[in-house]
Amino acid sequence: GSHMGDKEKETLFKDYLNLIVVKMTEWIGNLEKAEFDVFLERSTPPHSDSDGLLFLDGTKTCFQMFTQQVEVAAGTNQAKILVGVVERFSDLLTKRQKNWISKISEEIKKQINYNHKYDIDPESITPEDECPGGLVEYLIAVSNDQMKAADYAVAISSKYGKLVSKVYEKQITNHLEGTLDGFAEVAQCSSLGLITLMFDDLRKPYQEIFSKTWYMGSQAQQIADTLDEYLLDIKPQMNSVLFVNFIDNVIGETIIKFLTALSFEHSFKNKNNKFLEAMKRDFEIFYQLFVKVLDGNESKDTLITQNFTVMEFFMDLSCEPIDSILDIWQKYLEVYWDSRIDLLVGILKCRKDVSSSERKKIVQQATEMLHEYRRNMEANGVDREPTLMRRFVLEFEKQ
Repeated sequence: GSHMGDKEKETLFKDYLNLIVVKMTEWIGNLEKAEFDVFLERSTPPHSDSDGLLFLDGTKTCFQMFTQQVEVAAGTNQAKILVGVVERFSDLLTKRQKNWISKISEEIKKQINYNHKYDIDPESITPEDECPGGLVEYLIAVSNDQMKAADYAVAISSKYGKLVSKVYEKQITNHLEGTLDGFAEVAQCSSLGLITLMFDDLRKPYQEIFSKTWYMGSQAQQIADTLDEYLLDIKPQMNSVLFVNFIDNVIGETIIKFLTALSFEHSFKNKNNKFLEAMKRDFEIFYQLFVKVLDGNESKDTLITQNFTVMEFFMDLSCEPIDSILDIWQKYLEVYWDSRIDLLVGILKCRKDVSSSERKKIVQQATEMLHEYRRNMEANGVDREPTLMRRFVLEFEKQ
């Protein structure tokens, strides 16, 4: 029998756990440095798996380390050590996720600054401004890696939770489940970064929406063609579950950016239905693009309807008689309950048939309707999903 008392045992376990933790922290630190170097230098393309999906090495290596240490901890037959290793490793994973978000955000910012500087004056580019190519592919790879990481975390939780009592199993599950939101956040950050890059490419045609050149122009076609090129590349390389969420955001951004052109306050040419015809033309172009990209996807109809409904309201608010605006706005609020007043203000500023005093009056009533609608929702405890229009804000170019 052992001559070691409980106190000595406790100290020994503590020392053992601390040793593992110190080593894990060091290994993860080295791994992070190596994987961020690869991400920032982008000197070679990401890897492709057998399905053609892009990935980087870091996530697999990270979870191999994790599994090895969990194996060692499980081998001690001490549930406390196993839980301790899982807890500390989960903390390290959370820290790694935050570091990824920060690195991705910095690279997106750097790329956008480079693009803008290059557009204004290519000669002004300094070596510090330079950005290696391949950021789009690397962002796809990072997104895909988060899906794998979540699968690895769930597998570890399920396998090693079974080795201990219910109390300890719950602790292991909680620690690892705590990392899953972080993986989703990194994937979302990469996905939104991709969207930022794509739409930054389209600044010029979007700025011309509703201007004089737009009525006979091909701005929407330019936008659709550029998006099509990006999506053709991205779709086969991105995890299919992520792609559905990604395309939902792309459709939303296509529409939000279109409506944001209201901020230039170009007067609508409503004579002979010119404005309405141009709107129908553009939305047919966008509709065809997304129907094609989502071909064969069971969420196709929902994704397109959810996002395109706002355009029907937009056309009604822009073209219907003045005395029906508030009725249309009421119906609009029933769908886009978390919208600001910005859309209506933008439309009224562009409608030549609405005087300044009429506009103020309509906006005042519409704002009260908006507040009233929200108050009723709150009073009745109605909890609804956020909508596309929650993030629509207009900053007017000229007051």
